[in-house]
Amino acid sequence: MNLGLNLFNAFLGVFVVSSALILMFRPQAVRFGLIDTPGGHKSHEQTTPLVGGLSMFFGFLLFGLLWVSPEPHIQVLFLATGLLVTVGAIDDARHLVWKYRLLAQIIAAGLVVFVGGDVVADFGYFSENVLELGPWAAAFTIFAMVGGINAMNMSDGIDGLAGGLALVTLSLLAFVAWRADMQQALVLTVILIGAVTAFLAFNIPHPWRKQASVFMGDAGSMFLGFVIAWLMIQLTQGGDRAMNPVTALWLFAVPLFDTVSIIFGRLLLAKSPFSADRMHLHHILMEAGFDARKTVLVLLMLSLIFGLIGLVGLYAKVPDSIMLTCFLLLFGLYFYKVTHTRKTTKRGQTN
Repeated sequence: MNLGLNLFNAFLGVFVVSSALILMFRPQAVRFGLIDTPGGHKSHEQTTPLVGGLSMFFGFLLFGLLWVSPEPHIQVLFLATGLLVTVGAIDDARHLVWKYRLLAQIIAAGLVVFVGGDVVADFGYFSENVLELGPWAAAFTIFAMVGGINAMNMSDGIDGLAGGLALVTLSLLAFVAWRADMQQALVLTVILIGAVTAFLAFNIPHPWRKQASVFMGDAGSMFLGFVIAWLMIQLTQGGDRAMNPVTALWLFAVPLFDTVSIIFGRLLLAKSPFSADRMHLHHILMEAGFDARKTVLVLLMLSLIFGLIGLVGLYAKVPDSIMLTCFLLLFGLYFYKVTHTRKTTKRGQTN
């Protein structure tokens, strides 16, 4: 059986299983408190089950165990994601203090680093030399993985956005893994794409359903952010790396831009980085007159454009220093515009 058919079968299988799990879990959501009720800064108008993350995780876990060789660091990945999804599900049901979520994220990342042995050992080539992290590698890897988790979590604001952004990034990662013939990373990525696609089938509104019938919850957003960060480590490190570390920034640019600017903006206002407000990019676009569907489309197109820029730079062998400089300049422009919006419209107030 050729690789293409194997990948299609994996995608289709996890899509069917994750979809079936959503249908199975939805009726039980109220019983276990896994529901999101309208109110506050939330835009939905009806109680919605928070079982999308659980369904994606179990589909990913099942097919990961069936289709990927059980190497120790893969087993650690499954263990760490299981921890995150468990804590995320408890948070969805009981609303944990943010400190417990952060602790779980650090522990999960620590398992990957110290037990699985997956670390960001270097930043790639700068001035013809590899910029190695040395003794800072473990700490930076944990920081980066926690950052990726929260970037995806903060993107989960309107129907279809977090799942759509994950799908764009995963699709580009799958292309990179295919080009580099990294079959293990490719299979895991395609399996996750199947799970995310199943979730989006229930999460994206359409003419026959004006609102999402299921949300991913913190369990889902933490799961997706964590696995995407792990996949990026696999593809950016080692002598036979599939892409440069700076390319990973471009493939995840929209969630990173939004999260970093939000955190800096809240700190400038002497607010907690974990407080709630309406300064996310999707809030700004909606207040500028875009409806939810157009907002999602705009952000997905931006994510795809940034990702393609990263891939063009990678395959055209543009120096990492130039790609990083362009990325930072683009973020600086974005942060300036968002900060200017905050000052002129005073939209940074908590709702």
